[in-house]
Amino acid sequence: MRYSLQLAVVVFLCGTIQLATPAQPSDSCKCPCEKRIQVSKDLHDCVKIKSVKTKGFILADKNHMFTPNQRRYTFVSTANDNHAKWQLYNSQSWDGQKSYAIRNKVLREFMYCPYYTRNTWSRFVLTWKKDITQIPKEGFWQFIPAGKTQYMMRCASTGEFLYVANEEHEQVKGTKRLYTYRHINNPPPKSEGNNAALFELNRC
Repeated sequence: MRYSLQLAVVVFLCGTIQLATPAQPSDSCKCPCEKRIQVSKDLHDCVKIKSVKTKGFILADKNHMFTPNQRRYTFVSTANDNHAKWQLYNSQSWDGQKSYAIRNKVLREFMYCPYYTRNTWSRFVLTWKKDITQIPKEGFWQFIPAGKTQYMMRCASTGEFLYVANEEHEQVKGTKRLYTYRHINNPPPKSEGNNAALFELNRC
């Protein structure tokens, strides 16, 4: 029996492996990373990353370690704190200058999403203290436009989006935990809030 279709090939789409013919993928299955942008150089030296959900800023936790002398918590707070100041680093060799390392301006530590998970759907977001000269391999981020001045932030190595959880950062009263959502290329569920994965970049 003859078949009119050619042998399907294995392609990687939307974070999953599928069988498909050599046809182009539909728009709904394109990786969000295709929309990543270069951030204005005016923001590289000092930027505050603001949560649309809480109106607070991403901070590195200066007082509490995730693992002693190695990894530090991050969280979101409305407090006026210098630890909410970050620097953006990129290079032509890093994805054509469209992936960024994000470094705390005070502590000099890079933000990243390690293999440590909170549960089946959330991954911790930490800073790397052990060697402040080293960018962790999970420490490269992409900015995906989600409005006129708003972005979703995607970990380049895992394909997971950053979001602000409803859960409090118990070490600091009145703050919220920061995670990545482990369902690749998908925003967090609406139960976390419609704006949980939206951020604004403010020059400091």
